[in-house]
Amino acid sequence: AMQGHLDSVFEYAITLGEKQRAYLTLITSLCVRRNTSAALSIAIEVLEELGECLPSIPTSDMAKREVMKTRKLLNDEGAFSADQMKKMQDPDKLNAMKFLTLISKFTYTDEQAYFPLLACRMVQLTLSHGVCKES
Repeated sequence: AMQGHLDSVFEYAITLGEKQRAYLTLITSLCVRRNTSAALSIAIEVLEELGECLPSIPTSDMAKREVMKTRKLLNDEGAFSADQMKKMQDPDKLNAMKFLTLISKFTYTDEQAYFPLLACRMVQLTLSHGVCKES
């Protein structure tokens, strides 16, 4: 029944914004059924449309590079507090944060190679575009 409703949304919706809630529902459904790899594939496609590219096969070298990049950003920012940061305004970045937050909850236990990449990307987006609910 749910898949039928989602299929209707995907068939008739034109923009990614119109499909976003359906994608979030589908990804959540796949994850709770322990099909994290399928959920990740969909999330990666959506994130790419939002301007956030993730590798289809993460490596430990990629994770190390992202951690170093994030560490450099944190060092460059110096001492800061979340309440002093600007609010994230870019709708694509706000939507990307929703997808990153959702999928990171499941990659912590399944598909663990993705977790550091997702966590770093969320920190990077927060530092470069501002704070949001998902930060």
